[in-house]
Amino acid sequence: MFSKYHFPVQVFKDNIPISRVERKPFFVLHVIIKEDFNKIILFSKQMNVTINDIILTSYIRFLHKHTKTNRIVMPCPVDLRKYLSINQKHGICNLTGNYYCDVSIKKEDTFCDTLYKISEQIKTQKKNNKCLKPLINLQLAFKILSFRYLKKQLL
Repeated sequence: MFSKYHFPVQVFKDNIPISRVERKPFFVLHVIIKEDFNKIILFSKQMNVTINDIILTSYIRFLHKHTKTNRIVMPCPVDLRKYLSINQKHGICNLTGNYYCDVSIKKEDTFCDTLYKISEQIKTQKKNNKCLKPLINLQLAFKILSFRYLKKQLL
């Protein structure tokens, strides 16, 4: 509603390898053993990126490979607790803001190429507070319009 991205446009072809027989949502759980996770931590320090950058890069490259889509736009939830004042414990709903990772992957791009693109985008977005814009707009809407009206419009 308040984003420059219109996600219904980004529809992946049905290339993600899931069972075609049973079309129910599912979770994939992958356990990383401690030794491997320590290697990821070391790699993140060597590359000057975060572990989240590495995980997001892995996921986006998976989507790229299995959907044959060169441009992936991924909303990334933001931990909004950093915007609370020191004494404030409540008043903001965590994960209601998003950064948007918008990355194009070329055939010749390596994992590290993609990692740097993603890391730089996220670092740039963390330097400003644009992720709060939807919250500010929502608060303005609730101040201008009645709750009863908004509830009717949204439900």
